[in-house]
Amino acid sequence: MLSQFKQSLLKDTHYWVSGILIVAVLFIYGQTIRHDFIPYDDPHYIYANDRVLEGLTWENFKWSWTTFEFSNWHPLTWISMMLDVSLFGQNAGLHHMTSAFIHLINSFLVYFVLFKMTNAPWRSGFVAILFAVHPLHIESVAWASERKDVLAAFFGLISIHFYALYTSKKYRPFYLAALITFAFGLCSKPMLVTWPFLFLLLDYWPLNRIPNLSLKRNRYVLIEKIPFLAMSLIVSVLTYLAQEAAGSVATVTKFPIHVRLMNSVISYFEYMLMTLYPKNLAVIYPHIAANISTTQFLVSGVSLAIGIAVSILWIRKVPAAFVGLAWFLGVLVPVIGLVQVGGAAMADRYTYLPHIGLFVAVVWSGYSLLERHKTLKTPAFILTVLYCGALAWTANQQTAKWRNGITLFTHTIKVTPDNTKASTALGLSYARYNRHEEALDWFDGAVNLDPGNAGAHANLGTALLNLQRFEEAEKSLRAARVLNDNNASTHFYLGLAYYKQNKFEQALTSAQEALNLNPSLAEARNLFDDCTAILESPNSEQL
Repeated sequence: MLSQFKQSLLKDTHYWVSGILIVAVLFIYGQTIRHDFIPYDDPHYIYANDRVLEGLTWENFKWSWTTFEFSNWHPLTWISMMLDVSLFGQNAGLHHMTSAFIHLINSFLVYFVLFKMTNAPWRSGFVAILFAVHPLHIESVAWASERKDVLAAFFGLISIHFYALYTSKKYRPFYLAALITFAFGLCSKPMLVTWPFLFLLLDYWPLNRIPNLSLKRNRYVLIEKIPFLAMSLIVSVLTYLAQEAAGSVATVTKFPIHVRLMNSVISYFEYMLMTLYPKNLAVIYPHIAANISTTQFLVSGVSLAIGIAVSILWIRKVPAAFVGLAWFLGVLVPVIGLVQVGGAAMADRYTYLPHIGLFVAVVWSGYSLLERHKTLKTPAFILTVLYCGALAWTANQQTAKWRNGITLFTHTIKVTPDNTKASTALGLSYARYNRHEEALDWFDGAVNLDPGNAGAHANLGTALLNLQRFEEAEKSLRAARVLNDNNASTHFYLGLAYYKQNKFEQALTSAQEALNLNPSLAEARNLFDDCTAILESPNSEQL
């Protein structure tokens, strides 16, 4: 009778958690069915990418496995986006719904994978609910370009499930399934390169394969990781080559080693604070390389050291605290800034997978404390429910800001003033809706904030072209060309500015330079042909 009651209660727990996850994800992300694409990465990944707009074809399938386009190697992400176009065309809302659906599946996977490994339904449920509703995950779900996050998490969580099955049943096909799904995850986003080390943590808890922490007596757990490590190494090299080829990897001159180390420590601590109190979230956080505070670094470092020390002291009593914290810190390593890619200090989307570990550490530690103080269980439960509700409400309000580029970057500039990239993106957002005068103001502001930014000058020149202010456009585009002579689009638009002023020889030269950099740039080819025809016409001397 007692056994039947426990089974019924467990079944009810599954229903409750599943129901809460469905309602929460719909409440937060259902609104994205009405959202547009944003002019920040989305043009490169979807609505201005000729390959993706062709949909999923055999040629594009092959291309996805060989391209380093947009500084990345993630073939399954390209395939996913091309499949969306084949199914939905350029309907942004349905692209967003696909990501929201995968996020819901991921939330279920967090629950069931943890439950199967720990047999702790309510603790696993709370972790899954936190994962589903936390506002820091909005970027990964509501931003179409970040399909790679939800897709990598999907395969990564399934690989954990198969790995856990293999360790309990010693059935080799489960090991092979874990290896294949891990490979699929790497092909979605290289964030999973630390997964072999996560498997090693899970071997300690909750899989209890190395209870005495002695790897010498359990060498087989290391040998098992070799194929996973080999895959991680290959994908790490491919990713670095892709980023290096695009010039995205910052030099040590721009971001010295000590700056990277200090920023990494500060970012770890900031991620924890933002997890507890997600306020003033932005899609772009400018790097604070020139203004890193020594005090902030020391406070962050000491706080992290205390947290790590406590988790180690509790390792026998609450192993989940150590494993969860190590999960969080370790999975963040590829994006913490030690290898600086781009100019951002941190990003909300980077927490999508690491957060699972942090939530495990907090929930299991809290449960352990409440077991010693049972009178606090009811008020703690009520406070936890209220906190999860507050997170869901905050996430709903923050997701609304992703309605389009104008709403998103207006908010970003509000919470991160003097943000050159956000000013540029807001200008591009206005331009997307043909509001060129407003776009011009923000492009001009971006140039004033960062006069050495070639992209800012190029965007300003393009806006001036749209407003038919050709002489001013020429001046801005020439400045952009001086700052960066390797951008085909800049050469093309400069050629167009020349063309509009009847400077056909200069226009021809610029069109040729654009084609030298990008032979497939159709607009440059058309401009080149037009200029050639004009200059070769009988009346060319009169022009």
